[in-house]
Amino acid sequence: MEELKYSNQVSIKKKLNETSFIELEELVKICNKNDNTELMFHLDAQKEDITKFLFYHEEKLIGYFGMVPSYVKGEAMVWGMILPSHRTEETFLHIFESVRDKCKENNTDKLKVINERNADSFREFVTSIGGKLLYSSYEMNFNIEYYEEKKDDIKDFTLKKASLDDLEDMISIGMDAFETTEEEERSYNERNLKDSKLSNYIGRINNTPVGIISSRIEDGEVSIADLAVLRSYRRRGIGRAILSKTIAYLLNQGIEKFKLGVETENKNALSLYEDSGFRIVKASDCYELKI
Repeated sequence: MEELKYSNQVSIKKKLNETSFIELEELVKICNKNDNTELMFHLDAQKEDITKFLFYHEEKLIGYFGMVPSYVKGEAMVWGMILPSHRTEETFLHIFESVRDKCKENNTDKLKVINERNADSFREFVTSIGGKLLYSSYEMNFNIEYYEEKKDDIKDFTLKKASLDDLEDMISIGMDAFETTEEEERSYNERNLKDSKLSNYIGRINNTPVGIISSRIEDGEVSIADLAVLRSYRRRGIGRAILSKTIAYLLNQGIEKFKLGVETENKNALSLYEDSGFRIVKASDCYELKI
């Protein structure tokens, strides 16, 4: 059944029908024009892992929040927007109460709220209810005009597509690089390895696993994520080799449209990505909010 719940003018869905998609697409266009943002929330429509909160006033869609579980237990990611003409504290609170209720159902006690930098009203609401800035990040797009293929000079280094046979090695690298727990990494990587739209890769030196990366293809665009190298193997050019081989593979597949994200404070990664042909297109802020 498509619709999960309907109360207080908030419709909560996992998948949108054509009518709801058109409504959401129009809301995105209006908000982007008003706020000078590049929101793409209408692309959430067919992603069933995203819970969608649609807020109606007199049968008109005036607000939207999307929420997806994080790989950290008890945590979820959330984002949203409100029609400019209806941006009142009452409207924000009304739709956010539905998000809060759903979090309680799912035993989620912490939210990471993503806000594109120019969306001032959404940020003001999040901070007004206790949101604390956690980090800021850049979205970067690949531009082949700035790309120059790098030769790999790391002896005995290989990068291959990962399978469930590589799960334990991926867990170990993730725990070491991201300081996460085994439970978090196991759940996250098992889900990713079973996702038909996502490809995971693992790098090895002399058959020793040293790094990972992933790429997701959707609507003709690739999102690169999860680039990580074991701490004991850092500063040897392995991260650059992993990224370079991934880019070369995508280009050989005829794909030139891809993007990635990086925290603004991660100067080393930012420098690597710029040197690999990526350029900053927008900035976002992540706020932590306890339920």
